[in-house]
Amino acid sequence: MSDKSFSVSEARKQFSRLVDGVSRGRAALRITQHGKARAALVGIKEYEELYQKAQAYERLQKKSKPFTVRGSLEIHCSSEELIEEMRQIRARWAESLQRSSEDLARELSRK
Repeated sequence: MSDKSFSVSEARKQFSRLVDGVSRGRAALRITQHGKARAALVGIKEYEELYQKAQAYERLQKKSKPFTVRGSLEIHCSSEELIEEMRQIRARWAESLQRSSEDLARELSRK
């Protein structure tokens, strides 16, 4: 996103010019209200690309099943062993997230 920001009142005064600019491929603009970013003005091509990516992400989310653990757990190890096991689980979790993001990237590149 561009560093270019316009207050709501500035954007209102220059709206046609700003729409023309983003529609010609210029960077997206931030619209602020009381000094805080509240909206963005983007060209239709950028919007459609973002929309398609969001749709692809939602399709991938629907394909994956929720993860649920039920039951009880009794621990028969030292705290050091438990910490090491938790590190290994965290590493496997991070690896699965990486694979998921790579799957998303592959699906988006097919579009």
